[in-house]
Amino acid sequence: MSYDPGQPRQSRYQRTTPSSPKLLSSFPGSSRQAPYNIARPRSGRLPRQKKASRRWLWILIPVICILIIGAVLIARYLTTLAGPVVTVDNYYQAVSQKNYALAYSYLASNATLTSQNQKVPIGPQKDYATSAQLLDSNIGPITNYNVATTNDTTLLIISTTRSKNGHPIHYLVRFTMVQVDGTWKIKDMNGGF
Repeated sequence: MSYDPGQPRQSRYQRTTPSSPKLLSSFPGSSRQAPYNIARPRSGRLPRQKKASRRWLWILIPVICILIIGAVLIARYLTTLAGPVVTVDNYYQAVSQKNYALAYSYLASNATLTSQNQKVPIGPQKDYATSAQLLDSNIGPITNYNVATTNDTTLLIISTTRSKNGHPIHYLVRFTMVQVDGTWKIKDMNGGF
């Protein structure tokens, strides 16, 4: 480009696309477009629309996980508390129904009976059944019992009532519980059974 003082001054930059739609149609191979150029993707497709946000999903998943973990921990805690009580309740139901074989199954293998501060091993099932039958015939069958928990989940106090000839006998029994292979068993019966 040369400088000519007699010519009007021209801008260095010239517009390559006309600004009028009428002028656009005069160019061969052009279609009616806006006067500005828009970059198109190389694939020739229009850009995708923005996807909906899945932020709610990232909030919901941790909330569900926390609820599941909480439920498992609560169930485990309640099982720890309720396990010994359920075992004692099942034991007394079996004794009340004179099902001594079932009652014996709730005892630990090394279960003892404490009487006058002396621990006596309960022994085999046959000996336990004989002792339980003698107790039922001498002071009467169990007519009522209430299980009370203590701060120590392994110690339960049972208020027991037996009745013979219409005369109720009330006494307290302290059970020491132990967990064997995930199930609660009676380890020691202090004051009777």
